[in-house]
Amino acid sequence: MVLLPVPSPAAENAAQRVQRLCRELSDALDEWTGGDFMAEVFPASVVLEGFKPYAFDQRRYALDPTRRVLIDCARQFQDLRERDA
Repeated sequence: MVLLPVPSPAAENAAQRVQRLCRELSDALDEWTGGDFMAEVFPASVVLEGFKPYAFDQRRYALDPTRRVLIDCARQFQDLRERDA
């Protein structure tokens, strides 16, 4: 995994922040459950009182090794694109 410098919050727009936080959540899910669970995150403005703005669910399928390699390659490519942007 290639770690890129994180821009200051003031330099990020909303879309950049969502993308960064999603990637961090994705990495954290791998560390936390070994990739066995997925997360759903809802906008705070639509969450009903008393409910959490997120949910965890056991993944309905396991990624085969080939798909894991493809996903890793896609992430590395995205890192390079973001770095060169």
